Amino acid sequence: MDLARKMLHVTERLYAAVTEPEQWTPALEAISDLLGGAHAIVDIRNPQSGDAFVARARLDERDLMRVFTPDTMQLAQQLVGRVPVGISVRGDIISDADFARTVLYNEVLRPLDGFHSIHLRSNGSESLLTVCRPESAESFNGADVTVLRSLAPHMATAIALQRRLRTAEAGYASLANVLDRMDSGIILTDGAGRPILLNARAARLVQEADGLIVDDTGIVAATSAATRQLGDAITMVSRGAVVEGQRVRVERPSHRPPLLLTVLPIWRLDMIVPSAGTARAAIFITVPDRPPQIDRLALAELFHLTRRESEIAALLADGADLRAIAAKLRLSVGTVRDHLKNVFEKSGVHSQSALVALLRGLVDRDAER
Repeated sequence: MDLARKMLHVTERLYAAVTEPEQWTPALEAISDLLGGAHAIVDIRNPQSGDAFVARARLDERDLMRVFTPDTMQLAQQLVGRVPVGISVRGDIISDADFARTVLYNEVLRPLDGFHSIHLRSNGSESLLTVCRPESAESFNGADVTVLRSLAPHMATAIALQRRLRTAEAGYASLANVLDRMDSGIILTDGAGRPILLNARAARLVQEADGLIVDDTGIVAATSAATRQLGDAITMVSRGAVVEGQRVRVERPSHRPPLLLTVLPIWRLDMIVPSAGTARAAIFITVPDRPPQIDRLALAELFHLTRRESEIAALLADGADLRAIAAKLRLSVGTVRDHLKNVFEKSGVHSQSALVALLRGLVDRDAER
């Protein structure tokens, strides 16, 4: 499986985990395989509620009991507390020689094959992903950092959406508000493919009538073949016949690039829409020829940016250069540069190209065709 397909496999697993916590294990297994790791673990904190969620792959309960004792956690904090925001490898924090002499490694991590590690930490220490390799393996390198950097936006989106879904008030309005803030078009359906909810972006796409028609009875694509394929995908994910997302290409009468639909299962949404039944499938709609629109509020929340910093980051991701940004916001170029330095520091990247990649996420045109 080539890198693009592996990345697609991982992102689909991540988005499945948004509404099904048990899917974090296969998602982490896929991440571990992507990076050549022996095991992976993620620790997600909710600063509003104080709740914590820990998921792991290829570590059993005995391993967790070894890791999560009070004494071990105190030892681990000496290392974990030094992990910076963004992406890092353990060798950047403590040398192999020094790490090999620590009590933490010799008494806890050595039996778990946890010598080499790569980390992805969100701003504010709200989540920490760690993938480990044994001492006999090669250490994580720049190529691994690049792969994880491409995955980081999807990880951040999955965590942010999961947190929003679990903290939102019960009811149709709360769910609609959460989904409306997503840049992708999203349609929730029941097991028969009847629409339960369209977010604002999906509603606008349907209103264009350029590839998709949605009514109370179901979803119709521009061609009968695509309609059948979409219906089959909804049926399969609703029945639990597949775990991974199903992708459907929908041609558009306008001859613009086709819509790309990913159908994901929702086994326990924990949200019943009044008089509409329970959602069984989520359809994410990607518009290839549409420039990415950055959710500035979500951006500010994820990286703890100020309003001005999030404005500048979003404009940069939209393709504006520093002079254009300065003119639009009526600032000097020097002031824009100063704000951008803060964005780099908070997001854990060190160049404009890396920041744009982080904000836009991975877009693989070849895989979408």
